[in-house]
Amino acid sequence: MTNIPSATFTMPYLRHATESDATLIASFSEMVFNTSFPGLLDMGVSLEILRRFYNAQAISDGIKGEEVFLLLFNDLSEKELTGYVSVEPVNDGLWVLHKLYVSPAHHRRHIGSRLMDDALDYISRHIHNTVCVQLNLNRHNTPALRLYQTKGFHIVREENGMLGEHPKTDFVMATVCEPHEKQ
Repeated sequence: MTNIPSATFTMPYLRHATESDATLIASFSEMVFNTSFPGLLDMGVSLEILRRFYNAQAISDGIKGEEVFLLLFNDLSEKELTGYVSVEPVNDGLWVLHKLYVSPAHHRRHIGSRLMDDALDYISRHIHNTVCVQLNLNRHNTPALRLYQTKGFHIVREENGMLGEHPKTDFVMATVCEPHEKQ
């Protein structure tokens, strides 16, 4: 009889973030920005985004408000955060996807797709009628653009502006707004 080495199998673990996760989310976001976005975003834009939106206080304030963060860990031990997504209701029919980040060590493993599905599932369970999800995306982030398009998002418009002193070039994307019957 041949001995077959046993593989260690871990089951990804998804949970809602609490205010006590704000520092973890902020440091994870900084790590992702520093390793995934050089060359994609102007360094000034990256630093400004981190300073304004990804500091622990801003994240904690979002969690205290209506922004929902779903954290995906490698397993129940919660030792390794593999990615997260955040969404927020704007009104009864419109939600905004603010953030979707995956650890570079877990790129190309369908983690982003899984998080997107989890976010859309969460939204579908918390709406009352029509649902439309909107997001902003840097125009040069081709992998994310492809992911969002496979999930039913389409480009609504291009948005040029300034983030502090730095130019920002985004696509505004949205799902097709559809009537939804709450399950």
